[in-house]
Amino acid sequence: MKKFNTKAIREGYKTTNEQEHSEAIFLTSSFRFDSAEQAAARFAKEEEGNIYA
Repeated sequence: MKKFNTKAIREGYKTTNEQEHSEAIFLTSSFRFDSAEQAAARFAKEEEGNIYA
């Protein structure tokens, strides 16, 4: 269970199409992938999309 402070900061936030983990300023961030296969394809530059900013 999340603690109150975590909920107060994170609850209700919806990600954008960029799939960031948290509300980002996008200077440096990591991004979510739909699957391990998608992550592998992006790191191999077989698919366009964000990996790290």
